[in-house]
Amino acid sequence: MVSTNSMGDTPQTPSNLINGLPPSKDNVDVVNNGSIARSKLSEFCAHYQVTNLCRIPVAEFQGARHVHAVQSGIVNELGCNQRQFVHFNLQHTTVEVDKEYIALSIVQSGQGSKLGKVESNEGYIPPILSNQNALIYRVVNVRQEVTFDELEKMAQDSEVNFSHGLNSIYDLDSLKQTLLSRYQHSRKDLGLTESNISQQTVAITWFELVGYVDERDQRVNLPEPQHIQVGEMRIQLDDVHELLTILNVAPEEKNFHDLATVVKQWRRPPGILRSQQPDVVVTKEKKAQCLAVFKKMGFVDETHPALNQYDHGVIMGAAIPTMQNRVEQMEKIIKQEVQCSKLFTLTSARKLTEQPDQFTQYNQAHSQLTPLSTEHNETDAMAHIVSQSSLSPVIPVFCDAMIEEKGIRRPANTSDTLQRYQQRHRVEKGKSLLMVTSQPHAMYQLASAQKTFFPERPTIALTANKAPEDTRLITCLDSLDSVFRVA
Repeated sequence: MVSTNSMGDTPQTPSNLINGLPPSKDNVDVVNNGSIARSKLSEFCAHYQVTNLCRIPVAEFQGARHVHAVQSGIVNELGCNQRQFVHFNLQHTTVEVDKEYIALSIVQSGQGSKLGKVESNEGYIPPILSNQNALIYRVVNVRQEVTFDELEKMAQDSEVNFSHGLNSIYDLDSLKQTLLSRYQHSRKDLGLTESNISQQTVAITWFELVGYVDERDQRVNLPEPQHIQVGEMRIQLDDVHELLTILNVAPEEKNFHDLATVVKQWRRPPGILRSQQPDVVVTKEKKAQCLAVFKKMGFVDETHPALNQYDHGVIMGAAIPTMQNRVEQMEKIIKQEVQCSKLFTLTSARKLTEQPDQFTQYNQAHSQLTPLSTEHNETDAMAHIVSQSSLSPVIPVFCDAMIEEKGIRRPANTSDTLQRYQQRHRVEKGKSLLMVTSQPHAMYQLASAQKTFFPERPTIALTANKAPEDTRLITCLDSLDSVFRVA
């Protein structure tokens, strides 16, 4: 395109014409080699085979993980969960589900019309965009006019995962600050301030990356994703579909969203512990087939850390025999010359009375010690187990048994203990963390840690002992659902 204006000129006014076109919401201004080209929005979108634009401030856009993936040449290797992108607008958005949009960076902000109406161009100053590293997204879902209270609940339930968004947004407060800086200039009619931004509503759009714009200004489509990526581990969608086929509930399509919808049926209800969840009733033969698929997906076998040295190691709390196994797993890898500069236990005050036999079995195996009773909670039991091990020193991190959210109490979960740990012993960017856990929970707990430690993104690794022979099928299915939900 030939340009008649440049980035060095004074800000545009409504009287400016570029390429014979006036400033208008029906046109697009894009900078190329320092010059501004203006084209009709319809022609611009037709070139990239999209419905419309998604504009993102350049400072936010440049730090986006999908931009980095394109620049580093790994974009084709992204798992389906890694292709997810959640975006926030003030109040509402005009995007439509199943339509495709091109995301471009805003290199110079514009200003809305004086009347504040979409159809008006009076006083309108268009933003100047860049198509460098532009990304193509398909809209998966949209929610309009969401209050911040509603959004907080959605984040707690993993309906919204801030780690799938821009680096500048990692919690509600950072979202408010981002929206404030983004809209204070372009939407002066709203009179946004730090004190009133909480009274606004937001639109949430869930996108899926389907392509990008290359250096020739051409659209490049990504191949269909075949896996879910969790750390260095991959769950193949074909394997998930095979599992659901064995259980006679497989969807027609093998895509992430259809599979997740089916797997969701095994999600634990709020307040229900894993041991309290009824098992799936299948024949012995089908259970063996299912567990063979779970083994292939990485939910059964022992996992080993890749490094020999980590800044932090965390032993996750659980039932007594599981905690015993996790402590022994840490002792085992220390003998294999894996070291952690600091070692922590992460537990809560929850009672372990749902499985009373575990106290009897532990006390019989440690008859020379002061016995544990059902009055002891998870933290007490972990301390007792660690005291009899070779691990020292170990720093306990304690979380309340029940978490209160807006008057509702629920049991503490993996995410709660990880958040408490991060509050007290922050793992900074560039540091490394080793999670000591057990199968079949390892992959879910890794996904939960990756979500919790955003935006620091430390290196997170796993060591986990093999799943017990008597592992229940529902436990594996619940963990698989948790990976879909959190990853």
